[in-house]
Amino acid sequence: MRTLIAFCLLYFLLLPMLGGALAFLGGMLRARFAEQRKAYAGYHPMNPFYRSSPYHFGKR
Repeated sequence: MRTLIAFCLLYFLLLPMLGGALAFLGGMLRARFAEQRKAYAGYHPMNPFYRSSPYHFGKR
């Protein structure tokens, strides 16, 4: 029973967190090293293309 609980905790809690962290880092690195659009002037760590977004209401 203890093994089953440990497996469920690993499967439903630890693996999704690890997958989410890897997806976040992969997206950040992919956007950082993309050569199509340079978005470093208004760089935002969660969305590197924030300045070119239609939802960005700051200075353009």
